[in-house]
Amino acid sequence: MLIMTPARVAVLLKLYIFKIVGEQIPLARGEEPSIAYNVPSIRLNNGVMMPIMAFGANLWSPEVCRKATIDALQAGFRNIWSSEIVGTGCQSAQAKAMQEAFHIVSRENLFLTGTVDTASCSTEQQCYKQTKSQAEMQFKVLGEKNLDMLMLDY
Repeated sequence: MLIMTPARVAVLLKLYIFKIVGEQIPLARGEEPSIAYNVPSIRLNNGVMMPIMAFGANLWSPEVCRKATIDALQAGFRNIWSSEIVGTGCQSAQAKAMQEAFHIVSRENLFLTGTVDTASCSTEQQCYKQTKSQAEMQFKVLGEKNLDMLMLDY
């Protein structure tokens, strides 16, 4: 089983960026692979810059989720996608990881995305209420007053 260390993730991301934008990101002699300042961003219609690659958790235990999020931040991810689908335990662990990792990257240098899953609603009114309620929960679970993006998973 291959263990994905921050260094391995960074190297894979550099290869991926090369495929997307056609630019190789060189490493300085002796430099640990890191893409912290090299992941391209795009400007959204509202002027906000969004890194083109995001780290998203899976259906992991809270501790694995926390560690994976810290590893992703160490590897250079600056776009953290935290989905309701992974559960509040994992999402809370991601929030904890971001707090712990402020020595790596400050909140203002992160692009944080929350999601809501309203596939179970059936009427317009029910979907509105469910989306609003779940969106409010994202702010609570992630411990944030502001999210950079809120995605709707249907």
